[in-house]
Amino acid sequence: MLRALILFALAGAAIAADYAEMPAATRPLLALPFLLAGPGLAWLNRSRDLTIPVSAAIVVGLSLAVETVIGTILLLCGFWSPQVGLGMLLAITVAGLLCSGNRKTIGPASSAEQTAEPLTTT
Repeated sequence: MLRALILFALAGAAIAADYAEMPAATRPLLALPFLLAGPGLAWLNRSRDLTIPVSAAIVVGLSLAVETVIGTILLLCGFWSPQVGLGMLLAITVAGLLCSGNRKTIGPASSAEQTAEPLTTT
């Protein structure tokens, strides 16, 4: 839930930077956090198993990889548009949040499960 709220705030700031009438100096300050962390944070799964520096590296790496793919697709199709690129990035972010969100983590096996013998079929 917290991850979705963070992504919502970052995406809202990026949309405001792209579409609202703002001074040019403030646009990168609003858009850059989403561009660096948005898609990667949405697709990050099992973040509890990772340390904070490893999670941050994965988030930034995934985000930059997704943005590179989107930019390459737009360039090869001859349809370069920052608004379309942001829309594609938002769609991928929402898809990542829907695909990897709200999964319950499986805890360690109970002592009965750990000592049980495996089932065999003959």
